[in-house]
Amino acid sequence: MDFFAKESELEQLIAHVENPAHRIIYETVIKNQLNYRNSDVTARGQKCPHCQKQVPNKDNTAELLPKLAVKVLDQIIILDDLVGIQPMVGPVGLIYKLRYRETEQEGGEGEGNRISLEVLSRAIEAKSRKFHARWTVESSEDLKHRHGLNLEEEVLQAVANEMAYEIIDEVLAKMTTSEPKTVKLDSFFSGAVLSIHINSACSGIARQTRRGAGNFIIVNPYTLSILQGDKDSPFVKVDDETAEKQKNLFRLKFAGTLNGTTRVYCDMLATDIIVGYRGSTETDAGIIYSPYILLMSTGMVVDPQTFQPQISFMTRYGDDADEDSKSYYSTLKLEINTENEMLLEEVS
Repeated sequence: MDFFAKESELEQLIAHVENPAHRIIYETVIKNQLNYRNSDVTARGQKCPHCQKQVPNKDNTAELLPKLAVKVLDQIIILDDLVGIQPMVGPVGLIYKLRYRETEQEGGEGEGNRISLEVLSRAIEAKSRKFHARWTVESSEDLKHRHGLNLEEEVLQAVANEMAYEIIDEVLAKMTTSEPKTVKLDSFFSGAVLSIHINSACSGIARQTRRGAGNFIIVNPYTLSILQGDKDSPFVKVDDETAEKQKNLFRLKFAGTLNGTTRVYCDMLATDIIVGYRGSTETDAGIIYSPYILLMSTGMVVDPQTFQPQISFMTRYGDDADEDSKSYYSTLKLEINTENEMLLEEVS
């Protein structure tokens, strides 16, 4: 594939991306994806042993990978609001972080400590995560003839969604601290009280990082309803236009703002409240996520004994979460007085 054809395909794949910062991420990752697709010998088929002509491969998995990679990116790009996304251009790369360092001054008493801002670089190597999916020939034929569905494409879409889910899950798990602080509320209608505890956690992050107060929280739908249900709560729901743009996100969504400065995100599977800080650049974050090649696959293979098709995927990425990263996040465990909730149900 020549340069202009490749650039044209890249532009078609990422034409829907409007955010300039996000577009840079998309360009780097999808270029890696296209390079992998074009260098994969299995995607081009095999040569006939008699006439030496190239025989096209019936399995079109390789051709679908760039489109599926874009769909994965569409799901995980919201992580750029929470961590630093620095894509890799090769299997080994460098990531950069901003960190404050406090050193003791030499020269005697009364000198105090010196605070310096450093840009740290660290080498990372791409690691991998694997996924497998298998189905029966009978189910594929039934869906194709009765419902007109291509089971292979449906499986590919499901695996791409699962991969996005796993990437988000791994990043959020690194944010969760081992010893969460317990927040006790008297009733369900205590959103204003909850916001005070969240503000306190945000201030604690500012003291630890010296970069700024926590500016985002991640909650589950139940906690979000507490913030929304209290009329005295300083929570402002997201506008309809932004909500419409997020209708295809299935795991993590932007839900609104708290106290005018703290961004609120809703994670459908969250248990505790995560409070964190992310600066204005990809270097000013606790955790760095570095995607390399989002989707790699050897295509569909068939078990010769059972005739059961199977397809395997692998994603390659790097990340960095050191001891300093822990100071960028705080975890709150919510406890509500169930007796008051039971009393409320009896009254209603």
